Amino acid sequence: MGCHADDLLDLILQAGYNKDNIQRRLDELRDFMSEETALFFLARELDIDVGSFLVNSEMSEEIEIDYDEFRVNISELTEGMTNIVVLGRIKKVFPMHNFTRKDGTSDVVRSFIINDNTGECKVVLWGIRNVKVSESKFFKFNEVIRIIADYSKLSNYNNIEKMELHVGFKGKIILAPGDVDYSRIPKLDESLGNDSPNQNAPKIREFTPIAELHKYDGFFSGKIKGKVLDIQPILPIKSKKNRDIKLLLKFTLSDGISTIIINAWNERSLECAKTISVGDNIELYNVIIKFDKYLHDKVLNLHSKSILNKINEIN
Repeated sequence: MGCHADDLLDLILQAGYNKDNIQRRLDELRDFMSEETALFFLARELDIDVGSFLVNSEMSEEIEIDYDEFRVNISELTEGMTNIVVLGRIKKVFPMHNFTRKDGTSDVVRSFIINDNTGECKVVLWGIRNVKVSESKFFKFNEVIRIIADYSKLSNYNNIEKMELHVGFKGKIILAPGDVDYSRIPKLDESLGNDSPNQNAPKIREFTPIAELHKYDGFFSGKIKGKVLDIQPILPIKSKKNRDIKLLLKFTLSDGISTIIINAWNERSLECAKTISVGDNIELYNVIIKFDKYLHDKVLNLHSKSILNKINEIN
């Protein structure tokens, strides 16, 4: 072990942890990172402060994700997304319906149309907690509303597939949120109040070329495909905002025309180290696009809500 590794091991032992258990965990991690990085990872798992051991940490920092950064334009919705934040205006409200669950209990469901100036979609509210908000006198045409939906789903309307957002136990709706500049959400024309559901629903795009990612910033829900060209070792990084230690794995993705660097943080770094190899074809979505001032280029950041799947081919 190097100097830092020895000191880190001593620190973990001083905290009262068994040396044999530590060694078993290090053996599990050694295939994916250096011994020193594995000790940083283990210390982080055990909630031990090791910030003073980290050097040259100013080159990177973990992206701090604001809750509203997850907001997605309706035009960018795809099937299978989860924990989706949408902000827009109510266009049409449908009647409430009672239904009986498989276990024999009764519940209620209600739906409405939301428009955010990029498109519109149907929102389905499940359960009395969510439906109760729709009973407010302020739940009406042109009111601003924030949706935190459980998931997105394709449904069929007159043989046309349309996107829906479903708000259930994990979801939430916020009527007239107080942290929004309403002037940036154009009001709907009064004549649109009775339009049919999803009339202006966005077309579903299969994937976004890497070359087009450079014009985006923040949360991006579209699907990205490519081949893994290289994978760098996991490194410990000190956050600039505090002394917390983060783990970072970088890899390069190419779609045959353009390339982009992808950052996988903390548990996602170990997950990527275990599951992907150079030459693998992958698809991913729900990422954060950010300008890296050291690379002078855009990079993709994987976070807890990002999805990464291995695929057979990218064409």
